[in-house]
Amino acid sequence: MKKTFRILSALTLCAMIAVGFSACGNDNIPNVKTQDEPKVEDSTDGPQKIVLKFAMGHFHPGAAFHQSSFPEGVTHAKTEEVFSFEKKDGAWILSEDSPKAMFVESAIMGLASLNPYGLWISYFDKEGKEITGTFSEGGMIDRYQHFFSVSNLTDLDDKQIAGDATQVTGLFDYVYMDSDPWNQQIKKGAKRVGSTLISEDETGGRPVLEPLNPLGLKGFFNFKMTRVKFDLNVKLLNMPEDKMDNGKPRAFHAPKAGAKEVVSFTLPVVVFMSRGDLDKFHLATDPDDYDVDNYDNLSEEGKALVDHIAKTLNFTREQAFKEVYKRLNEYAKDSSTLYF
Repeated sequence: MKKTFRILSALTLCAMIAVGFSACGNDNIPNVKTQDEPKVEDSTDGPQKIVLKFAMGHFHPGAAFHQSSFPEGVTHAKTEEVFSFEKKDGAWILSEDSPKAMFVESAIMGLASLNPYGLWISYFDKEGKEITGTFSEGGMIDRYQHFFSVSNLTDLDDKQIAGDATQVTGLFDYVYMDSDPWNQQIKKGAKRVGSTLISEDETGGRPVLEPLNPLGLKGFFNFKMTRVKFDLNVKLLNMPEDKMDNGKPRAFHAPKAGAKEVVSFTLPVVVFMSRGDLDKFHLATDPDDYDVDNYDNLSEEGKALVDHIAKTLNFTREQAFKEVYKRLNEYAKDSSTLYF
């Protein structure tokens, strides 16, 4: 098994969250380029397919992540989305049946983890057999770690963003939520090993966690900057001798220089609005007098939000208006899936 890992190749992520991982509009999808020159020789013995599962959610006490849900018919906000990558000619290519980008919402600033997006990463060999556990089982977690970076950051009109705003930690946080066993839920008895719960508020909705033995087969993002798009780059590194940095876990955005790449891929991400934008959707008159088909009853801020969603996601104004109203006012059946 160890011999297998020594010959795993490195090849050339970006795409989010709830609300909305995916949408119909293509104008706001970043142009993605895979790496032209893989850093190590190509091999068919390592991962040949990668599957990413994203889910928008919230937290219960004990840092228990729970997938959110929306009323039936809401399409601008998807609480679960799946992307797959296949290795072709030494490069990782987003499959044709995958969404072209991940459309997400940023959190409300000052309320950390209010709008978390969970990520689960699965690996498969050339026969289609899942090999995710080989990066965690038998002590392998002590040598592997996923890292995240950003490139091609622009606003939604393709204007480049410069300065401190380009720093990864200004765009999002990522928390490792790996468990032992790797494929079992913490709420069902698995031990959390990717991070340690330091504190949480009374509701459990804003947990504070610190890295412990980070791997990144599962974890969550909290997006901070809104109305931007970028390429999310993901690397899995093999660091058999020094995964830790002087005994301390490495930050999600600070890989060890010169470490061997196992995989490297890119997914487009579009942060099309903030969760706080929904507060702008309100009536100029009493809600009891509300006509669901009457766009004119909205405040100016509400109209601007509807117009923004329509433009960004290639919706009609009527469709955007009805969807936001439905999301905020109709019942959504609670989800019981995708816990960590």
